[in-house]
Amino acid sequence: MPDVGPIQPGDPERVDEYRVTGRLGEDVYLATTPSGDRVVVRLLPADVDRERFREAMEPLREMPAFCTAQVLDSGVDGDRPYIVSEYVDGPTLQEVVTSEGVLGAVALHRLAVGTMTALAALHQSGTVHGDLRPGSVVFGPDGPRVIDLGMARALEATASTTTRKVDIPAYSAPERLTGTSPGPAADLFSWGATMVFAASGRSPFDAGTMAGTVNRIVNDEPDLGALPDDLRGPITACLAKDPARRPGASDALLRLVGEFLTSDLIPPAPPRPAPPPSVRYGAPARCRWSRARWPSPCSPAARSTWRCRAGRPRTGRPPPGVPRRARSPRPSPPSPRSARRSPRRRGKRWRRPPGTSSCPGRASSCTSIRRTRSGWAPT
Repeated sequence: MPDVGPIQPGDPERVDEYRVTGRLGEDVYLATTPSGDRVVVRLLPADVDRERFREAMEPLREMPAFCTAQVLDSGVDGDRPYIVSEYVDGPTLQEVVTSEGVLGAVALHRLAVGTMTALAALHQSGTVHGDLRPGSVVFGPDGPRVIDLGMARALEATASTTTRKVDIPAYSAPERLTGTSPGPAADLFSWGATMVFAASGRSPFDAGTMAGTVNRIVNDEPDLGALPDDLRGPITACLAKDPARRPGASDALLRLVGEFLTSDLIPPAPPRPAPPPSVRYGAPARCRWSRARWPSPCSPAARSTWRCRAGRPRTGRPPPGVPRRARSPRPSPPSPRSARRSPRRRGKRWRRPPGTSSCPGRASSCTSIRRTRSGWAPT
């Protein structure tokens, strides 16, 4: 349960219709509604631009309460605007780590998924948190909750925004240290630094002094030695110096869930066996052949050997020890003159007489031949 202090002199007894019952921090009070429900009332500076404050609060009222403390109401009491949000009964992440130590692997996984779910819902509603840190994460009865929604946008509406400094630079993005207004990418950077604090008990850029911490945020790499392996990849991506290189909240959430399912529930798939080697000789399927580049293009090897682009030679012959398939020679066509003078009869084979030429009347061992019923015969 968060520490609730007594009301001090100068604190209001009522804020509009909400009765103040305790003090949670500077300008933050525990109050009750007319129906008796406990809520948190936060007072803002009096120089807030009323129109910009109303525009900043409008998206938060319609945002689904996914792992967040829902914003219930907002308005102006006297000269000071206020924000009314849901009261979450539980300690903050800062208090848990200070009193009980760093979180274990299971609790850290639940915290990472729960807080990233809250950021995804917040960014889809069109707004940002702007001040995510260990003090703005509360362990409620139903899991981790992100509180202080809309505070950054509300404080941007003050007249002294240009001179306002970042209270806790150890969890701020590099672009925020130069005076840039917070965006969705800055929330991802603060989320990564907050997760490192939950695992190690310190900021990944902690240098002991504020100047050293700011220098490490801008120039040095984070210290992620205490993170488990399945969280190291997503958090490293969120802690990139360039905002354009950080993932979106929805993409980071899908990657978190995918890493946990792959590492904890789904066993790795066995590797597929290599296909058996082909027994065909010559060019493989879908392989373009090109002539091998030999030192001399006129050498016999260059004229007779072709090589596949994959490095396999093609010589037209099988490897040693493999018999070549026997092929019958193709019969030569008959001479046109011989076919014209001695047409074959269907179904009857005839042979040329020994010592005769394939072309009648040409050079042979006999001087002349004559045609008989049984074929050509010498005279």
